[in-house]
Amino acid sequence: MNLSIKAVLFFIWVAANSSCSQQSRIMNADSGIPDTTYKNVVEIQDRNVVSDGINFLFDYPIPAKSTHPVLFISSKIPSDLLDGLYPEFQRLTIITPNWKFYAEHKGSRTGEPIASSVIYNLNRENEKLVKDSLVIMGGFPKMNIIAAGEEATTLKVYFTEQYGSICCPRDAKWDLKPSLKEFVADFELKNKVKIKDSYLENAGEEGEVNYYYTLNGLSDKLRLQFIVERTVQTRNMKAADFKAKIYTPTEVNLSNRLKKLRD
Repeated sequence: MNLSIKAVLFFIWVAANSSCSQQSRIMNADSGIPDTTYKNVVEIQDRNVVSDGINFLFDYPIPAKSTHPVLFISSKIPSDLLDGLYPEFQRLTIITPNWKFYAEHKGSRTGEPIASSVIYNLNRENEKLVKDSLVIMGGFPKMNIIAAGEEATTLKVYFTEQYGSICCPRDAKWDLKPSLKEFVADFELKNKVKIKDSYLENAGEEGEVNYYYTLNGLSDKLRLQFIVERTVQTRNMKAADFKAKIYTPTEVNLSNRLKKLRD
């Protein structure tokens, strides 16, 4: 049985997502994987990912100067969570193993399934997501993978909380209970940890301010716990109503505008 017949018999691509426009295609290795070499690809491996069983946290920030990042996510991540990945970028390409295909044919009497991958191209424009996907039966695209790492002139920030005007009109976040300071103190006490390397940035003439937390001093699991718990609080939600999400750090340039908070 040749690859093209296998592709028809073994794979059904489900293109269903009411929140975005999506187009899907299937290509066999016999007919040629796209003659493109993806350059400067960042690989997200198991060691770059932590999960609480629902949400996920990646430990790699993509430099802000990137215009169209390309990721190869070799770790097994639910595909329905990829749409919200690195939301600060308008365009994003994500390459993954075809986990759905592998799961469907695990333990098949025909032996191990052929190699298969999926390429997702995300384009976020005017608050609308357009997602195209290409399923490759028989292999993976060509990739030049770079080592993950951040520049020395930037901070790897896992959590940001922004406050608007203190007066005109007053941003409701200023009246949140517990306050950010109270939440941090309680989190440290409850988990017997000390959160280090946090920064404040004055962002306007009416008291606007940004808080940047590297969450140094915490394990990756505690970083994820911190982010989820505080996000639930600031949105005034019940934890049970909070949808699963992948959280990713961002890069913030070190400058004189940043004031380090006392550890």
